[in-house]
Amino acid sequence: MTVERIVVRSVQSAAPTGHGGNRRMQQIDELLARAGLPIERCTDTFAGADLQSDLRRVLRGILPLSPWVPLGSLCGRLHPRALRNAGALAELLADFDVGPGTVLVLDSFLRAYQPMLPHLRARGAKLAIVPQNLDSLTPGATDPLGSRRSPSWLANEVAVMRAADMLCCISREEQWLLAALEVPSLYLPYFPPAAVREGLHQIRVARRDSAKTTVVIVGTAKNPPTLAGMRSMIEHAHALVDAADGCEVQLMGYGTEVLAKSALPARFRVLGSVSDDVLRNALVSARVALCYQHGTGGALTRIPELLCAGVPVIANPIAARSYHRMSGLTVVENMRQLVEALRIEQVNDFEPPAAPAELETEFLRVFCKL
Repeated sequence: MTVERIVVRSVQSAAPTGHGGNRRMQQIDELLARAGLPIERCTDTFAGADLQSDLRRVLRGILPLSPWVPLGSLCGRLHPRALRNAGALAELLADFDVGPGTVLVLDSFLRAYQPMLPHLRARGAKLAIVPQNLDSLTPGATDPLGSRRSPSWLANEVAVMRAADMLCCISREEQWLLAALEVPSLYLPYFPPAAVREGLHQIRVARRDSAKTTVVIVGTAKNPPTLAGMRSMIEHAHALVDAADGCEVQLMGYGTEVLAKSALPARFRVLGSVSDDVLRNALVSARVALCYQHGTGGALTRIPELLCAGVPVIANPIAARSYHRMSGLTVVENMRQLVEALRIEQVNDFEPPAAPAELETEFLRVFCKL
């Protein structure tokens, strides 16, 4: 098949701002644009704005009235969430049409799109999946077509990926896991898109003459694994402040207001959601950034961004997955070692990460041959 049309459907918008999912999609969009074809992007919303719209979608899930989501496709899965998402999918695909020459690109909430896959294949279109993570391995995540919690629906999510004509992972660990399940995939790590790299380079330049007075913890608390890791660091706030040796520890990011509490030491501040200027100034003055996570999938987009900005990073192995051996990154086994590493002066003259040029070339080679 010759690729004639690229359609990207995602619950994530592609943007150089926002959370890591937005910037990963921006990276994918920039890469797909090299194929020389226009990209049709649909930002899909499955959850209704209110109870009434959710109920409407549940009813439509029973009688989808859509060639993409046929009547009876959810037989045996009559959970309200499954019906709501099937109804939402029917609405989202009401005016959607594909045929030979079309490549549909999916990246997230994959199980919700599963009812449409047989029809995609019947119409001669191809499917490329670039998962931002394995949702079924995200602690507490619920199956979009049922009520099961992670990781009990891993096999169902893998079945969606197995149906892809092309599959490309964001982490080596997920590539390994899928290979063990007999699902081959490509690997393309996160690398900041062009619009993000320019700002990170400016921070790197500004850091050459800046006083290093802060230790930063940055992330989106709306992401449960990130929130759990931040809570672990807050539990050790006094030890971190002591090891910071006069630097103020600043925790910031969307939704982090929930972590503010009076028991924190004076030099440990939770800034909550901050403007781009506040974040930039914090990174310019950062002695080091801390990343700590418990088990989850995907890969932390903020680590390569911090390293591009010239900010050294201390991370545990889970947070550092797929980024081990990068210049500027210190990997520690546990919180005790993280505190000890914080006492040591960090190297600030390391080179920024290089773009994964060979992996990008292979991605496009395979994609254009679909």
